Amino acid sequence: MKDMKRLLLAILGGAMLLGLQARATLFDIVFKGTDGTVAEAFVAAPEVDAGIYTATSGAITVDPGSTPFDAGIVPLFLNPNGINASYSPSGFFIYDNQVLPFFDPSVTYPGLLFRLDSGYEINLYSIGAGDYILYDNRSRHVSGTVTITDPPETLTSVIPEPTTMIAGAFLLVPFGMSVVRILRRNRKP
Repeated sequence: MKDMKRLLLAILGGAMLLGLQARATLFDIVFKGTDGTVAEAFVAAPEVDAGIYTATSGAITVDPGSTPFDAGIVPLFLNPNGINASYSPSGFFIYDNQVLPFFDPSVTYPGLLFRLDSGYEINLYSIGAGDYILYDNRSRHVSGTVTITDPPETLTSVIPEPTTMIAGAFLLVPFGMSVVRILRRNRKP
């Protein structure tokens, strides 16, 4: 699961080269179910109000040995309505991707939505103080607890703009041409 955190940081860092800088906080959220299910989510979220964060990227990993859920890495699904609740693409869940690290519950009632391209969805949400549900769109669910294990890390993340990405691509063209020239010179007949 540390590899997923490193991957997320690498993606955010690499994207900084092409995007506009904004502040975000990286949260490590651990779910422990009453049946032994363990899931860990890493989400990057800018603060939208005092102590309220909206997750914009991240993923959840469900421990394969602990659960009836489909195991593996499932990426966060971006909320098209910002801080307002949305229906998941399958229509199975309502979610808002809000994280409240200094409150109990620390994840809202609509919760966080994670989704694969295959249509598989996982929703992590609260039903009250200290009481959480991990639910998938195949009607498998378990109640449990959530903790934010690491102190939140503030980092610079990316909000790419098309014009910035095009300018970044134009900056890479001369570099690419130089690499091609060097490779051609070093080629042996």
